Amino acid sequence: MKKEPKYAELIKNHDNLMNRLEQYGSKWFIFRNSKITIWEAFQIKGWYEFFINENLDAAKQAFYDCSKIDIYYYQKLIKPGGDLFSAGRTHVLQTALSDSKDLMKEYNLIDYPVSKRKGKILNYSDLVQEGKTYIYCDLINKAMNQEIDKLANLVEIVKEKTLDKKKNEWLRIDLQFFEGIINKEKDIVLDVVKQLCTTEHKRRNKHSWFYKDLVSQPAQGYAKIAWLNGLQIEIENDFVYNEFLPTSPMKEYDDNAKELISKMTLESNVEFYNGQKLSEDEYKQLYS
Repeated sequence: MKKEPKYAELIKNHDNLMNRLEQYGSKWFIFRNSKITIWEAFQIKGWYEFFINENLDAAKQAFYDCSKIDIYYYQKLIKPGGDLFSAGRTHVLQTALSDSKDLMKEYNLIDYPVSKRKGKILNYSDLVQEGKTYIYCDLINKAMNQEIDKLANLVEIVKEKTLDKKKNEWLRIDLQFFEGIINKEKDIVLDVVKQLCTTEHKRRNKHSWFYKDLVSQPAQGYAKIAWLNGLQIEIENDFVYNEFLPTSPMKEYDDNAKELISKMTLESNVEFYNGQKLSEDEYKQLYS
């Protein structure tokens, strides 16, 4: 087991979240209200397996679990709430790192209501077509699934509707990556990934908890997506790990997310209840 100083935060938080994850396997705990913590637990498990245990397959399994948690959240809850793709870059990118193409296809189907406008419910997919910043996650989804025609359409929407706002200027670099994927331009794709894990790393990862000192996103995910599209780039950088890049899915993935959720209470019957754990009164009503 590695115990280098740079892994101290990873190890400490892994141990805490694994204890929490074990506690969640009980009807006392509410999936709806615990979802974010569960996702974070599987995420940290993935990187712990990779960095500390040096077990690439176990890391892929954990990233698979992350994505299944997102999928089940929107499948099982009638009014899920939450807004995954408003800032869910890492969620999509880690789906690619699972190396499960079936999972990537399933993840690409996630859609959910975001807001209302003049009495009409607007879904995530509607806001993508309007060129809102939600389009960023859909660009990743389409590139990950090699849906080149749909990706090209999204690129045009970004040019026409998204980049006209100064706050979205950051997307120009990413747009070069996606155009490189469309046009099979390996050198351009490689150049963008290099920028993202060097000169752009600090800015793009400043809100990435302790992960900013371990892995560069979106560079790591983009490098994987390049391989998924037949562009076999390799990066020499301390924040991008070439071990994830070749397409080598596991023979079988366990549905740990489904198993965990089956042991939990899906959601509370008490409106606007935000606790992760049921009250004693509601637990008795449901299970006594």
